[in-house]
Amino acid sequence: MGSEDSGPSDSDFGRAHGGSVGKSSSSNTGKDSRNARAKSRKTSFQNYQKQRDAAKKGIDVAITAKEANTVRDNASIAMDFDQKAKDSKVNIPGTTGVALSTVQSINYSNIASGLRDGGYAVTSSKDGSVQGVVNNGRYSGNVGFSPIGRTSGAQFNMGTNQYSVEQSQDSNEGSENNNMTPSRTQTSVVNTTNSTSAPTLSTASRRALISGAGGGAARRNLI
Repeated sequence: MGSEDSGPSDSDFGRAHGGSVGKSSSSNTGKDSRNARAKSRKTSFQNYQKQRDAAKKGIDVAITAKEANTVRDNASIAMDFDQKAKDSKVNIPGTTGVALSTVQSINYSNIASGLRDGGYAVTSSKDGSVQGVVNNGRYSGNVGFSPIGRTSGAQFNMGTNQYSVEQSQDSNEGSENNNMTPSRTQTSVVNTTNSTSAPTLSTASRRALISGAGGGAARRNLI
């Protein structure tokens, strides 16, 4: 697990919430409240991960109803991105059961991983589709939707624990468009903007990308 996430605040994306940040005693109370919620949320996701790890070994570990409610939305969205990641892999011609990860599938997998770790989903303000995730102060997902450092066009909904972000106008150049498939996790670009650079593909891999075709996979049970 990464360092403890104190939860979204004005510093995450400039003054996107509007107004200035006060320094009165009430601001300390608000910060304490945010920290308490973030700590409770992180504990819920840690227990959820323990449940998933135990399930892989055939062990049934229960989590509380409150914890289940906390992780349910993220887990559901992560399942969607897991499927997208699998469908985005390319089968290597002349082999059986060997699939090549693409930049697109890696992007989807990063989003799913961040959501399961307790990150906050980033949605498009235009259509509500999930475009990325903010986890431990880092954004992973489609370019142009990071709320970090934004002074406008980004809001955080405390009710849904999700960001709503307007895509940056200067993010369209250099992005790769994906075939649009109706889904609540529908995405339009596949570049990842987290701090880890995307791996480069070898010549053989590029040929496989051109001639191969993606394959489907069964959905994984998470809860």
